[in-house]
Amino acid sequence: MSSPHACASLDGDYLTWTDEASRSAIRLETLNGRVTSIYRGQPEAFELIEGCA
Repeated sequence: MSSPHACASLDGDYLTWTDEASRSAIRLETLNGRVTSIYRGQPEAFELIEGCA
């Protein structure tokens, strides 16, 4: 699933893959078409947004 980045929505995206069977997910954060961060954890944790600095 792709969605706009919460802080860099014009040039960034979240690419999230969820495996419901194992209750885990991977999220790639992109900016200008490049991966800037990779996260792994529980799917519901990816819904939490800490804020933009």
